[in-house]
Amino acid sequence: MSSTPPHLFTDVFQIEADFRGETLRYTEGGRRTQMIWTWTNGYTVYSDSVEPWLNADGSRTPLSEEELKTVLDRVVKYAQDVQHVKMKVE
Repeated sequence: MSSTPPHLFTDVFQIEADFRGETLRYTEGGRRTQMIWTWTNGYTVYSDSVEPWLNADGSRTPLSEEELKTVLDRVVKYAQDVQHVKMKVE
């Protein structure tokens, strides 16, 4: 059992999309994670590519299942609301 407290999400976060490298970066509250996505055959983000949190102190912490779901939900909603595209999760 992990002694690391769960990440508490807020409404303040940032998503950066690197089209050339097909990487999405999700940053919130001093932590960052990134994942692979593709756009050439429909916008798709790959759940098995989500990296552990990179914390402000340089340490890494795995995302819990709940955190993973929240991050992916936010990425899909961001794609829809900001980029006006439908993104699927694989």
